[in-house]
Amino acid sequence: MQYYTPEEICVSFLISISIVVFFLGHYFLGCCSALAVWMFYVYLIIPDAKPKSSEYRVYDKTTFPHLGSHPQVTRKEFVYDRGRWFEDKHGLKSILRGVNVCGSSKFALNCQTHVTKDFFYTKNVSFVGRPFPLDKADQHFQRIQACGLTFIRLLVTWEAVEHAGPGEYDEEYLEYLLKIVRIAAKYNIACMIDPHQDVWSRWTGGDGAPAWTLELEGFNISELHESGASFTQQGYIMAHGDNTGFPCMHWPSNHHRLANATMLTLFFGGNDFCPNAMIGGQSVQEILQGHYFSAFSKVANKLGGEENLIGFDSRNEPNLGMIGRKDLSKESIYMRQGSSPTFFESFQLGDGFATCVKNYSPSLVHSGKILMNPNGARAWTQNCVWEDQNIWGQNAEGTSELLNSDYFRYRIVNGEPQNIDLQKYYIMPFINKFRAVINKKIHSAGQYPIFVDRVTNCETADKTISLI
Repeated sequence: MQYYTPEEICVSFLISISIVVFFLGHYFLGCCSALAVWMFYVYLIIPDAKPKSSEYRVYDKTTFPHLGSHPQVTRKEFVYDRGRWFEDKHGLKSILRGVNVCGSSKFALNCQTHVTKDFFYTKNVSFVGRPFPLDKADQHFQRIQACGLTFIRLLVTWEAVEHAGPGEYDEEYLEYLLKIVRIAAKYNIACMIDPHQDVWSRWTGGDGAPAWTLELEGFNISELHESGASFTQQGYIMAHGDNTGFPCMHWPSNHHRLANATMLTLFFGGNDFCPNAMIGGQSVQEILQGHYFSAFSKVANKLGGEENLIGFDSRNEPNLGMIGRKDLSKESIYMRQGSSPTFFESFQLGDGFATCVKNYSPSLVHSGKILMNPNGARAWTQNCVWEDQNIWGQNAEGTSELLNSDYFRYRIVNGEPQNIDLQKYYIMPFINKFRAVINKKIHSAGQYPIFVDRVTNCETADKTISLI
């Protein structure tokens, strides 16, 4: 393991600051000050900080005791109900000093977004080795410890646990997770499990849920990109032959495309907004949330004895789909990047209708319209669930018509429309169920605190609490 000395770290930091000051200094004094600081470093500090030999120096904690840090509090010591601070059992304030580990966990092995091979072969995949192989884990955790960090947010997707099918759990992956958490403990690093998702799944432009959840609701995952129901890098490469012209950061508009918006709406509010969608006597919302809870309870039970696992996030960047939307014919005021259909336009696209939609390039800058789904691909293997709810349909002339533009603005209670409180009716019930399932079996190490992300991309959302 290699480290920089404090002097080298200081020099690197101060030189970086001086460069920033120099280039941002619009006045003579700012430039002169930056130049003076630069000369001071060059002539007084750098010569003394240079190695005494040509060999690269290696330091450990016995040479420099400040390297690394004291261990993070364990779950037994973790107190989180005394206001705004995390505390240990002695009442001392504790700051979680850590990093995400890591973005590679969003995809199965050999399934990165530029890889089209087997993109639609969804069952026989493996996340063992994500975020990194076990034989590399010590090296990564040594680096994290050397930076003085004692905490990681360990990304785990629903797909990683339950990709093969409903109720089929990847025991090999769960065993791998256990080994990763135990190696982290060797370096005094505590962990939080982050049930990660971005715009629902890999087939809707992000990561998170397994493909069978989309198929369960009647989506044809092989037609999602072509129909405009989602935008994926894989779909773009399949359509164009390569990555040439691939738009940067196009995924935000997936929030307003049919597949992601439908799945998130059904996941959080299917009972209210799609009450007739029943499978085997269960509502869609109960099925989706039930499998989500079960998958992560498997993770909790597997890792329950590890004291350095101090908690669970409930869901990364929760998004409520169309719930709370005031007008389905209006585009988002936030997520406008590239071709950006309104929700009503996304209904039409998914049902096989070629539709002109607004294009934004760069982000939020309107740059004309684009014809989407010119070949009439259809995202559904059944009727559109929102057409079945009489939100939209075809008039006598065969033209698509929006029949209920504020359908998701209210919830119906005893036959009467009721204003929506997103936190009260959708976020908190979900989090409370998640907490109950995760902590169903109280382990010797103590209950898991549940972290809560702020709701994203919902124009009527209030802020949520950060920890319960």
